[in-house]
Amino acid sequence: DHPYAYRAIELLLAAGHQVAVLPNPLSAEYAALRPLALPGSLVAEAKSILETIRAARAGFAKEASAIHVVGASYGAHMTGIVAGLSSEDPSVRDLIDGQITLLA
Repeated sequence: DHPYAYRAIELLLAAGHQVAVLPNPLSAEYAALRPLALPGSLVAEAKSILETIRAARAGFAKEASAIHVVGASYGAHMTGIVAGLSSEDPSVRDLIDGQITLLA
């Protein structure tokens, strides 16, 4: 729950963007989903985010002109790791072809 995130979502939706919101891996709601990796496994969490982006690109975002990623609070920390992984790995480099924004 980050006020900047809610405001960013409002602005993005108003501008006609599609928005996907991922749960905080440290939340009780996420733990109830029984994730494969333990919360706090930063690289595993970042890889999960990249797989979610891959699924979004293959599914509802096919017509999207670009995939942008915005992370707030802990999500900003994770977004930085995602950016690092996507710049290192050619298989995911093209998943995020828009801007990456961190709101700490």
